Amino acid sequence: MKKICTALRVALLTLGIISGGYGRDGQPLSIMISQEAPAVVRFAAAELQEYLQRISGQEYPILSDETALPGGGMFLVGQSKYTAALGIPEKFSAEAYIIKSAGGNLVLAGDDLDQGKSTLLPFDYRTTRKGSLFAVYDYLQKFHGLRWFWPGTDGEVVPAAEHIVIPEAADIYAEPAFLWRHIFWVKGTDEYPQEVFDREIPLWCMRNQMGLAIGSPWSFAHSWGSLLTNRYFDSHPEYYALVNGKRTPMLKPYMGRQVCTSNPAVVQIFADQIRKDRPQTDAAIVSISPNDGL
Repeated sequence: MKKICTALRVALLTLGIISGGYGRDGQPLSIMISQEAPAVVRFAAAELQEYLQRISGQEYPILSDETALPGGGMFLVGQSKYTAALGIPEKFSAEAYIIKSAGGNLVLAGDDLDQGKSTLLPFDYRTTRKGSLFAVYDYLQKFHGLRWFWPGTDGEVVPAAEHIVIPEAADIYAEPAFLWRHIFWVKGTDEYPQEVFDREIPLWCMRNQMGLAIGSPWSFAHSWGSLLTNRYFDSHPEYYALVNGKRTPMLKPYMGRQVCTSNPAVVQIFADQIRKDRPQTDAAIVSISPNDGL
């Protein structure tokens, strides 16, 4: 009989009907996301999968909500047709999230919006809104004791456990106490290669729920150059800096020399470019600040 049950379990796993990892009650567990999930939600599911595997030594598949319902419990990460059926709100305030028990399943969902890209992630970690990802990290911290004290694997604590916890009565709502949460990092040592620094800093920031909940790539940094560029220099040199009596274009990548903001046409170009580039649905801060340099 034991051999028959084992063979049946292997067959079910092959079909994707049940997962490889189990909860405290012996039920198989899986991770469910929407077929149309944004990149940040897919990343959240991957982070949850990795840490659950490290905690328990078991496998936890990531499934699409277009597949048949698996047996056992599910982590519902981000918005999907299953969270909609549970009455989970589609809209949250900026980077807010919930951790909510739902009949043997756990909802980890929040305000998500992909913004930009980076060299290591399919989104810009500084400006993308990451509610569901924060729900994942908060769950791991509250229910499994994970901590990220400093960047890198030697700064994290991942307690081992025999079973993964799906709480029976979790009902947590959280939102940022203030919108702008970011550390401006500068690499001050050659002990770590630049690629390690570039990878570990974003991960540590996200795992500690840092981010710009205003969610805008335009909310910080020198911007005059990117708004105006040098495309008007030949036709309108008066838009640009007067250096030693001579109109001079900006230095690429537009971080040196200033522009003539006393010219109403320049201000109008700034306004038109912002209207064109900035999503109208995103109530964000827009930076209008001088170039870096003389």
